[in-house]
Amino acid sequence: GDVNGLPIVEATGRFVDFKQSELELNAKVKGELSAALGYVQQSPIGPAIGAQFMALHGTGSIHSPLAMHLPLKEIERRKIVIDSQITAGVVGTNELEQTVTNLSGTLKVRDHALYAVDLRGKFLDGPVAIKGGVEGRYTGRGAGLLITAQGRARGGALAELAHLPASMPLTGAMQW
Repeated sequence: GDVNGLPIVEATGRFVDFKQSELELNAKVKGELSAALGYVQQSPIGPAIGAQFMALHGTGSIHSPLAMHLPLKEIERRKIVIDSQITAGVVGTNELEQTVTNLSGTLKVRDHALYAVDLRGKFLDGPVAIKGGVEGRYTGRGAGLLITAQGRARGGALAELAHLPASMPLTGAMQW
């Protein structure tokens, strides 16, 4: 089978408690990053993570083991764990023309939050490292999120980002 076009590599499920209707699912999916992003953005998790996450688009390869504990009578108490490994990604946002290329690393979701982010790639013609995750231990709706990005940008790419005219060339590079 598949989930939103992502092939299910392996899956198991069981009722932990028939009386309470508690279902436990474990699966591994592997496929295209765009399908995974689309699926999470369409789920209740996407909007809970935030508007910036909802504006992302991308391509590349993703491998994601996931675990769900679903108390069907009280679905608000669900627990979700997704640990994604991204390789050869290209990710952008609706806000910028520039994209992050050669993206690889991990992205972990817990319940309604980006629990941990550890990604590396290339942005503005230089290396970029993106790290972060939830502030504290809370992973429910409205969980605080702290993401930091550090990189090195080349002058020409900065000029393009700033929409500078060709008569104002930038050279060199800058740490950011």
